[in-house]
Amino acid sequence: GTSVHVGNESHCTSTSSLCSTSTWWVLRLPLGSFVIALAKHTWCMWFGIGAKGPKRSEMKVQQVSHTRFWQVVKDVDPKTPALVLFTSGNNPNGQPWCPDCRRIDPLVRTAAAARDAALLEVQVGDVKEWKEVHEKHPLKQDPRVELKSVPTLCRWEGGKKSKCVELEQYRSETEVLEALERFFETST
Repeated sequence: GTSVHVGNESHCTSTSSLCSTSTWWVLRLPLGSFVIALAKHTWCMWFGIGAKGPKRSEMKVQQVSHTRFWQVVKDVDPKTPALVLFTSGNNPNGQPWCPDCRRIDPLVRTAAAARDAALLEVQVGDVKEWKEVHEKHPLKQDPRVELKSVPTLCRWEGGKKSKCVELEQYRSETEVLEALERFFETST
């Protein structure tokens, strides 16, 4: 099968090179199914993969703050369904402050890339903005969104959300992947 690199840029240039610490690979198999593997501190030859795949910037991922969400989403072609991932903002270390987002967001990016889908990541803000004034958060109050938790993946069609899955409820990677598979199966 063919392989597609997703995640942070890999430092793999040959099968004997060490991969970066957060490199994700999606292996497309002949029947359209896929296998996801995290290669942390592992050799690229773990899967016999030596060539670099696309950089993250080539994944069709756009990140925006919740304050720019409506400005950006209005420019999405209403005839083309889009994926919107509502996620936490980042802490001072540049990582999502939400532990579920740190764990699940890379899986969503990988699943979207495996389907060659564009992904709009909307950051809900810092922890204070989301948790302390949670009831007053604009994306929670807006009847067009009614966001309850992060991370939440939505399908956006015709200028409005058509389907969402709240991903924080899934504890294991397997549960998340199964939920994503169901989401994509019923979204096509």
